[in-house]
Amino acid sequence: MIFKAVDLTKFFLAICIFLMHAGFYELIPGGALIKVLTARLGVPYFFVASGFFFGRAVYSGKLSPDSLRSLWDGYLRRLVQKLLVFEPANIILESVFLLALHDSFGRVVLKMARSIIFCPSGALWYIQALIIAVLLLVPLMRKNKEYAAIPFALAGYFFLLICDRYYFLIEGTPFASVVRKIIYITGNMRNGFTVGLLFTLIGILMAKKDLPLGKGKIRWFILPGFITLILEFFLLEGHVYIDEGGSYLAFIWLIPVLFAGTLALELPERFQSKPFRNMSTMIYLINCPIIRIVNIAELLIHGELYEDPSARMWIFLLEAVLIGLAVAFIYRRKNSRIFPLFI
Repeated sequence: MIFKAVDLTKFFLAICIFLMHAGFYELIPGGALIKVLTARLGVPYFFVASGFFFGRAVYSGKLSPDSLRSLWDGYLRRLVQKLLVFEPANIILESVFLLALHDSFGRVVLKMARSIIFCPSGALWYIQALIIAVLLLVPLMRKNKEYAAIPFALAGYFFLLICDRYYFLIEGTPFASVVRKIIYITGNMRNGFTVGLLFTLIGILMAKKDLPLGKGKIRWFILPGFITLILEFFLLEGHVYIDEGGSYLAFIWLIPVLFAGTLALELPERFQSKPFRNMSTMIYLINCPIIRIVNIAELLIHGELYEDPSARMWIFLLEAVLIGLAVAFIYRRKNSRIFPLFI
């Protein structure tokens, strides 16, 4: 069964993530809230979707959690291949960018080592986190004890919230200094333990429960979820956070119902969603490298990154055109051996 609305949603969210990475939301009125209501939903939604389709493959017998060969050939290999191909390119581009910003060579080496170990740059942190989450959950799936992971997954996400949007709750306490040291070491608290585990688990449990997708009653819960997120956004405005500021408590409620709603949404049979599914992955993988290439060109030409809003808008349009051309170039070679790396 093809869930066409899921493919379209992933495509839309991948574009929103590119807009966030390109700094577009900072150029428009109300951009901070719009970013939270669009781009920030992307990665948690991707985790739930990945968990759901992985779970369906396991529970239908297409993948065997008891066979490492089955898991490797049927799922993990393509994720690892993406890491091995794209991470060296991201490391080179990020290193050149930091050196162009006059960062010292030693600091750049340390930042890249930290990135490789804890949180790869660009889209790759999601891929690494998904691998970690799957490896953590497979032993429980073998024993039919997936629910046992819920308290650990929630603990990991709550810890992320404390490191991120809810840091103000511990500010000034001894625990705050511990959190700061952890983030100094890791660079970012988004990983397979804090984000990937919870949302991948949610997707797997949704697949196991075999939701009555045709009825679509779950969609009535989507609007309250967005209202909750908006209220949380305004309640947290002005409070101190030390991570990237993209994690919200409302995601625990909103992301599953949003995913379930798109699962239940039926589109015309003649509509082909596969190209959108493929392009969503392409955009997600290539947007950060292209943005970095443009940033490096800015530094070489101008000596610094442009700060004027009108100039930044032109830069954004250039990045959008380059990504569009890259996606078209890749898609024309869909029969080549490298094409599977981008989907």
